[in-house]
Amino acid sequence: MKDFDANLKKQFKELKALNPDEPKHLEHLYADFVELVTLFAAAGSFVSTADILDRLKDEGAIVTDDDMEDADQAEENDKQEAWVDEIFRVLEQRSNTYGNDYPFDLSHRRITLADKLTFKNKLYLFLLASANLKIFKAVKSSLTSDFEAVSFYALSNYLSDRAIVKQFGKQSDYIGTAREKITKLAEDLKVELNQMELDNVSEQNKMERGLDVIGWLPFEDGCPNMITILGQCACGRDWHLKYHDTKRFENYLSFYKKNPIHAMFIPYALVGKQQGRTFYRSDDIEKDTMLFERKRITELFSEEEFFNTLESKSVVDQCLLFTEDIV
Repeated sequence: MKDFDANLKKQFKELKALNPDEPKHLEHLYADFVELVTLFAAAGSFVSTADILDRLKDEGAIVTDDDMEDADQAEENDKQEAWVDEIFRVLEQRSNTYGNDYPFDLSHRRITLADKLTFKNKLYLFLLASANLKIFKAVKSSLTSDFEAVSFYALSNYLSDRAIVKQFGKQSDYIGTAREKITKLAEDLKVELNQMELDNVSEQNKMERGLDVIGWLPFEDGCPNMITILGQCACGRDWHLKYHDTKRFENYLSFYKKNPIHAMFIPYALVGKQQGRTFYRSDDIEKDTMLFERKRITELFSEEEFFNTLESKSVVDQCLLFTEDIV
């Protein structure tokens, strides 16, 4: 706790909302940026499209050319304004999608932090911070660790009361080396172990081998032909490169007549595109993948008392006290 307090203090000495520095078609990431600017604005402040346009110019996300002809500059300005308008349309979609769980109010292309924040609003802000580790480096470890715990409860609440859900990552329910953990997991699942594949794992390896949370729905008959979900938690921007991390468990374990469902838990807001029919970044999401993203986790996670014990809750509280200039 002492280390966390020091990290928390350090974090808010150097905090600044930074533009995502990503391709412009990833509007959902720039929508996060607008939310962070709004979160850090003085209480009661509204952030407008014009404010964000100026902020993005200041940070180099929008580059102006002083040598450009007036007509060309006017056309370029129109494109820039249209892009920022599109970012605000993403925010409006979020407001409609999340309803009362959304911690911001939007009106006439302006956004402000809601007056009274509920537990779900603060959960949203935690997920927002977890999706922006670039600016939360000092408390990154707390955010990622707590995200795994929140994902565990989200999966537990998604499955029925008959399900068994275990943590396998940083806060694992299993102890020992990776080999020992996987062997015990095979016993719990009542499936055969592929010892030849498992022997390829170093005896000294204690890491989770890409699996962070697992859930299964057993039958009373004990036959392991059942629904099994293997979950990977990823907060980094490269989350879409980690789909295969849990698939190695199909080498270690002989799932009986039913392959497991591979799930990805991420703090990014992807639900909402095309009236909720598709995800943002749909091209980067592999087929046969189940995605638990910001909306779904916000919907599923209901353990308020547990959330209040997390170090990340203190990060959210400090974010609500912190202020920086909008532009």
